[in-house]
Amino acid sequence: MLKKLSLFLLLSVTGLSHAHMAWLQKGQDGHVDAYIGEPGEPESGEYLDLISNAVVFYTEKKESATLHREADHFSTGLSADSQVVRLYSGTVWEPWVMEYADTLEFWKIVWWKQIFNSTSIPRQAGIVEARYGLADSQAILHYEIVPLNSNDYTQFQAVFKNEPLADQAIVLITPDQQEIELSTDTNGQLSLTESIDQTGTYQLASYYVVDGEDKVAGNDVQSIMYITTTTFDVAINSAPEQP
Repeated sequence: MLKKLSLFLLLSVTGLSHAHMAWLQKGQDGHVDAYIGEPGEPESGEYLDLISNAVVFYTEKKESATLHREADHFSTGLSADSQVVRLYSGTVWEPWVMEYADTLEFWKIVWWKQIFNSTSIPRQAGIVEARYGLADSQAILHYEIVPLNSNDYTQFQAVFKNEPLADQAIVLITPDQQEIELSTDTNGQLSLTESIDQTGTYQLASYYVVDGEDKVAGNDVQSIMYITTTTFDVAINSAPEQP
């Protein structure tokens, strides 16, 4: 029942910044922690367990960290001082029946039968991915928002399976929880030069849907929604300029 509830929380919203997603953030001990919830509002209890099987790693999934459950997050034990930390999970939600997703009207069963000559009800799966840090500009996750240059928080690129995503909607969440709606250019690039104006933790959030027969966590699905976040810290020097 919990997974069904979280699904409708995800699909019934009109803005991605109000959807439940996973993110990585540096904790007080300097290590990276994993969260799920709405931006700035991490979930606890049963809901937190939805990411208990997430793979958290630097560059190789097979070298996943061991997660330790805390009140509202999982500690990973991974440091992001010199490396980017990434998260992947295809088991946060069970695949859902697209016919009942009111916000995706094009998934009506009649349309599906006409296009694919299929009598089965289409299902969509969700893949949740997250990244913390700017230490590298590699795109290793399926969908990853990466800095154009390492340690640069002003220019990013949305990359899906090694290809840039043009005109892709992205939400920037500022340290004071303001939400700024942005879009990539024809090269999939995004400038934050005018949006970064305070010290603190920033988050880029986006989703991308791919239609077609596929398999996620052993389940046959007809569509996949990739939900991704990139979190990074900014320290702005507020000292006055010297003449």
